[in-house]
Amino acid sequence: MRKIKIFAFSILGAALVTIGLYSCSNDEVNSLQQEDSSITLSAKSNQEIEAIAIGNIENGNAIPLYNKDLLETNLVSKGLFAEIESIDLDYGYDSENNQHIAFFTIIGKNTSDFSLESFQAELVVDGNFLIIPDPTTPDLPVTTFAKHSCNGKNCRKCSFERTGIFGWRIVGCNPCGAVNEEGKPGGCDHNLGGGATTIEIVKELKDTVL
Repeated sequence: MRKIKIFAFSILGAALVTIGLYSCSNDEVNSLQQEDSSITLSAKSNQEIEAIAIGNIENGNAIPLYNKDLLETNLVSKGLFAEIESIDLDYGYDSENNQHIAFFTIIGKNTSDFSLESFQAELVVDGNFLIIPDPTTPDLPVTTFAKHSCNGKNCRKCSFERTGIFGWRIVGCNPCGAVNEEGKPGGCDHNLGGGATTIEIVKELKDTVL
């Protein structure tokens, strides 16, 4: 009888060890699959927003490689802007700093409160190409991508303040152009952002180029 009990316990112990090893093996496989999936998703994301040329330089002028009307339609239909006021591609030579500079700028209205909003990217000038960098690239200068907004306080006419040799770079909001209630102070509060929305805008821009 004792031999039967010992034999039974031996079989039970072996079974538990086997189940434990199988479970560990499955955990390792699942972990590896998750890591592979993360790598694949990361590679896909990087591929979708890699640096691309969005314009050419011809006779000193910037020529867009994107379809402006299509880009405007996509930005509005996908809820990134309520409406678009302007999309500009600017290029010039900064003689003070001895360098070529270029900016891509969208000005429109916010989808939630219809306040003035803009997206601006400082481009890389490489030969005759104007290149928008990958916004996920580590250690990019903070001025490379920016999303600005001007929220009016007793104000119905806000505008962006710009600076630089050509007056392209957006740095804030100008004083209120027209108040809602006369005799009361009005102003435009400037906010600076970025994040996921900035990446989505760059993706839409790339899609119109391709």
